[in-house]
Formats: sequence, C-alpha cells, structure tokens
Amino acid sequence: MHEPPHNSNRRRKTGGNERDALRLSSAKTIDFLDTDYSSERRAAKRRQQYKIVKEHMNREENDRFHSYGWSVPAIFGEPNENTVVPVPVFCRPLIDLDSSLKIWCSSSVTLRGGKTLNGKYIDDDSIFSSDPRIPTRSTPLLEKSVDQLDFKFKETAVNEREAEIFAWKSSSLLWVCSSNQGHSHVVILDANNPNSVIDTFQACSAHVLCVSSVPGIQESDYPSEDTNWKKFCRGGGYMKDLPPDISEQEQFGAVQWIELRKLDSDEDTTSTYCGPDQKPSPQRSRDFSVCEQVAASTSENSQGLNEVTELVKMVNEVKDGSETKKAENNGIVKKYILLEKLKEAADKGITLDTLEHREKDDVGTLPVHIKNRLSKYEDLSDNMTALPTMWMGSQNDYIFVHSSVSKWRKCLRRIKMSDAVLSILHYKGRVFSALANGSIAVFHRDANGGWSEAGYHLITVGRATSSVRSLSIVGDLLWAAYRNCIIVIDPKELIVKKVFAAHPRRDSQVRHMQWVGDGVWISIRLDSTLRLYHAYNYEHLQDIDTEPYVTKMLGTNNLDYSYLRITALLAICRRLWIGTGTGVIISVPLPESNENRVETNVETHSHIENVRGPGGLIRVYGDVANEKLTPGSFIPYCDMSRAQLSFHGHKDSVKFFLAVPGVNTDISLPTPAESLDYIGKPDKSVALKMLVVSGGDGYIDFRMGEEEDVIDLANAMRARDMSHLIVWEVSS
Repeated sequence: MHEPPHNSNRRRKTGGNERDALRLSSAKTIDFLDTDYSSERRAAKRRQQYKIVKEHMNREENDRFHSYGWSVPAIFGEPNENTVVPVPVFCRPLIDLDSSLKIWCSSSVTLRGGKTLNGKYIDDDSIFSSDPRIPTRSTPLLEKSVDQLDFKFKETAVNEREAEIFAWKSSSLLWVCSSNQGHSHVVILDANNPNSVIDTFQACSAHVLCVSSVPGIQESDYPSEDTNWKKFCRGGGYMKDLPPDISEQEQFGAVQWIELRKLDSDEDTTSTYCGPDQKPSPQRSRDFSVCEQVAASTSENSQGLNEVTELVKMVNEVKDGSETKKAENNGIVKKYILLEKLKEAADKGITLDTLEHREKDDVGTLPVHIKNRLSKYEDLSDNMTALPTMWMGSQNDYIFVHSSVSKWRKCLRRIKMSDAVLSILHYKGRVFSALANGSIAVFHRDANGGWSEAGYHLITVGRATSSVRSLSIVGDLLWAAYRNCIIVIDPKELIVKKVFAAHPRRDSQVRHMQWVGDGVWISIRLDSTLRLYHAYNYEHLQDIDTEPYVTKMLGTNNLDYSYLRITALLAICRRLWIGTGTGVIISVPLPESNENRVETNVETHSHIENVRGPGGLIRVYGDVANEKLTPGSFIPYCDMSRAQLSFHGHKDSVKFFLAVPGVNTDISLPTPAESLDYIGKPDKSVALKMLVVSGGDGYIDFRMGEEEDVIDLANAMRARDMSHLIVWEVSS
C-alpha cells in the first residue's frame, strides 16, 4: 500500500534520519536476538572499563587512605588508625551450580513468638535478648507524673530503636530469593557460616518480588479482631489536606473488608484463598520493575530445581580433598573468596573448614546456635501459622506463606491478591502488604493466634495504575511510599494520619525508607540523591548526592557509570549503607555529635532554616509535644565528607542490604584452639558484632579489576559474574 501524497515530501526530507534510526534499530534487534553477541560486547566494554578503574585506584591520593578494603577519608586532626570501618569477611556465589539464577530479594529469619502446648508465650531466648544496650519495654506507672514522663521517654527510646532491635533479635538464617526464567528459588544459608547452603527449593513459577519474616504470636500484639472486622471499615475522603499529587481524593483512605474463600485443593495440597470476585487490575504499564535481564538459557545449560538441590547435596557431601579437587575440575564447586578478616584468620591457622566443623553438630547441617533456637518449636505442629513464618509476594499476584521453623519447602497457605505484591511488613500481629494497584492489604490473627482465613482489610491510597512501592515502620506509625508521596497510617486503627510529598516531581517514585532516631532517609527511583525527613514533624532536613563520591572513586570515565541511582539502603549501628546501580557500596558513619544539633524552641518555630544544598546541616525547632523530642533525640544527619567507599562490590546494581547478629567468634585470638572455644559460646563481655550482607549480580574488587576467571564451559559464565553475597562485620 502506497503512502498518502502529503506524507511523501516529509518522508524524502527525513529519509536520512529514518535510515539512521533503522540502522540503530537493527543493531538493537541484533543485540536482543543474539544474546552471545550482546553479552560478549558488554563483557568486553566492561573489562575495558574496569581496567581504567583499576588504574585510577592505584593512584595515590593525599585526602584518602586504604583500610580493610575501604577507601577512607583522611580527617584533619584524627589519626588514621582510629578510623573504624566495617571489616569484610566473606564473599560467595549465591548458588555456584546454576549461573542463570539472578538474585532479587532476601530476609533474615525471626525465630521468636508463638505459644507452647499449655498456652504460654514462647519467650525470646536468643543470645542477644539480654544485652543491656537494648532497651526493654516496661509497664507504665500511673501514680506519679514523673514516672509517667519517664515511661514515655523509655517507650520513645524503644520505638526509635525498633528496627535495630529487630535486627539484633533476628537469627542469622537468611532466605535469599532469586529468579530463573520466570521461576523463583529460595536459598537458605547462615550468615555466620556462608560457606555452605543449608537448603534450596523452588518457591513459585513467577518472580518473587519481596520476602519478609513474620514472628509467631506475641503478647505485645494488637488484640485479635477476627470477629469484629467491621469496626475498621470506613469510606474515604476524610483527609482534607492532601498534596495535589494524590488523585481520587474521595476514595483516599477508604478501608474495606475482603472476604476470602477457600479453593479446592490442587495437586500440592496447599490451601489456596482468593476474594469472592477477584478481577485483574486495569491494563497499564507497571510502575515497578522486575528482573528484566534474566539470563537467557537453553535446555542444555538450564537446570531444574531438583537437579540443583541434588547438586547442592552432592557438594556438601564432598569431604575428601581429592574428591573436592575433582569436583572443582568438573566445574561443580566454584572458588569462594576470602576477604580481609578471613585472610588474616587463615594466616593464623584458622580455616573455613575448621570453623564450619566446629559450628555444626553431628546430627545435621544446621549450625548449633540455630538448632538451639529451633528446639523450642519441636512438637508444635497443630497451628503452624501461629509460629514464625516467611511471607513471599510474587509478580503473579500471590502471597506464599511458609514455616520458618520446620518443613521450609512446604507452602502452608497461598493467597491470591488483586495485583502484584511489592512489599510485606509485620508489626504487632498484623501483616501489611503493598500492592501494585495503589492499595495496602492488612492481615490479622484469629482467636487461636493463627492468621485469619476469613479475610483481610484493604486500604485504598491511590489509583489502580500506580503502586505502593515500599513500607516502613517509623515510631508507632506505618509509612507507605506511593509515587512521590509518603502516606502515614495508624497501624492499629488503619486511619491515614498524614500525607506529604517527598519529592516535587510526581514521577519520582519513593523506593527505600530507613528510619534512624528522629529522621527517615529515603531514596528516589532512578536518582542518586538521598533525602532526610523528620520522623515526627515531616520536615525536609537534608539532601545528599552520592554521584560525586562514586565518580571520585571510579575515576572520570563515563563508559558504563551513567546509572548512579541508589538501589539499596540500610541504616544500622549508626551507619548508613548505600548501594548504587553500578555495584559500588558506600558506608557513611552517623556521628553521635549530631545529637547536639537538635534544639527545642517553640517561639522560633517559624524561623526554620532552609536546606543549604546537598550535604548541608540544618537545625530543627519545634514543639516537644508534637515532635516527641526527648533528651536522647538523634537526627541522623549525613556528612558525606566522611563517606567510606568499599573496594568490594558487585558488577551490577546492589539488590539489597541485610543486617543480622553475628555469633561471637573472635577469630583474631592468638591460637586456633582459643578461637574455637568462643564459637557457639557467647560471652557477654565480648562486644557483639553485626553482620551486614549485600546481594547483587557479580563480584569485583575494584582495585584488581576483572580477573581472567576460568570459564565454566557448561554454562559459559565466569564465576564472578554470578549472583554474589558479600558479608561485612560491624562493631556495635
């Protein structure tokens, strides 16, 4: 068919541009179809890039020095030897038997909560529960106003450290979710001993987008409302002071009850629930991203889950040195990477094999300290959902509930939601699930302590075309990220308390939120800037831009480092951990002296200073009653001049950070025998250690560049291109 005459002239005038566009499109098509060609091109470009970075790293700098795998700023007036840095411990491939697995999300396992057979609550007997630095909740004394004030101060102190307390009381077990050709797999390992995989299984036939650990029923949980669910139902439109970025204000904040119906059991006998009239969401382009670069594999190099599991077992059974060497030659066992701490330990005669042998008992593969915590859940199988569980949300609109304490592979419950599940968070006996259709699902416990099968509440916070991207507890309130706004919700009454725009651009989606003291650090999708907001008066306090520091570390080349977005964020032990799209990891100490910058002056509330550019500090003035400032208030300002840049990183974006407690294994003691005596025998006189785990695709030491690893011909992939976990040790 010929084109209309009026388009012919325009076609001739722009013919050159169209031919150029056609050639460009053809090149892109070739890259897309020929994965070997595109991968080879990217690999060659990346190797050239890393060569430039390596040369840049080896240059001497007067304002920075190297310490334990970090580039550390030389602060005037402070001796370099007094600088504290996280100590790199270990690095390993996620699964060194299937190169096509792409890491996505992870969660530590909470082994607390639940009830015994006689109805008593199971107390937390972890080695960290009695640490004097962790504040405990007390009962209010109503006789004296002084006691009431003291109680409020203590409660605020506990609330402000809720996230840190959760990390300290968690176990060191990790559930790491990865995807392969639309199938998601779970790898279970111990962060204190990442040298071996404890278990692995297939989760579902879709991408798992989030995973969260949910403790068992606890005495501090909200009362069960299983029979009084109507009390929370309400219409929307009660919030009048809404930013213009929130549309459909009449429905905003509405709460409805979604009744669940149980479907007939299928082949796997998993109980499946869904709403009475489940309908798909409107057709739209999703405003969240999934793992778009899942490695293409064929039937020759892709392995089924059963094959992977059997290979993992086979590797764990390889004990003789000659057999291990033979396995390595066959490409079954990849090289693990010892980082600074374990390198020093090896020099003193302490090896991973020695530590692993001491850490495990003679019965099974679980570490002793994990088995001790699991022992209190033995013979408690009548009501498994009342015990600790793991919740996984998938791209195909399902929530999968697994047990944390036994039979990990078996799915206890499967719930069909109205859209993809992007974030899951537990708080005081309720589970909040962020959905891609602008709503938040709230699950409750029933009278027996298990998760109710009757239904759940659904809070509407936006249009079905936009997603609720992340959830976080701040104080005793729930913060939900919707587009460029943050919605503050009372998690007990399910009422919206506050809405504010965290970024002026509507298309700038809030991705991560980390609560520290009286501040909350947030990251924005496709942005290299972090923004700090006050946790109680919601004032914008500070902006920091990470791009200059990443560029300084990597040099001035612009080959592949245009995507300097922040992809992971964690605040723990007065440190802010920042993961970028280039795989560079930044850790910034949050100095205690910032506490002195918080002043309270009601009369000068209208004279709040404005932010003076990236990295600037401002003072906060406000009402004590409204801001809940206490004598121990802490504004987590970030001074990027103290930023520490890790030489250990990933070859692609950092997917997540996790913080779990470390077993007191002082491997720096004079002899191996003395060191081994500490393993599994915590000593309160020894400082506790926190382990920070990062997950991402590939591993690289930026000082060394990309080494010429031996390519496994079975999967045509270098070992260091696979998904990796990196572990650091941080002093508390």
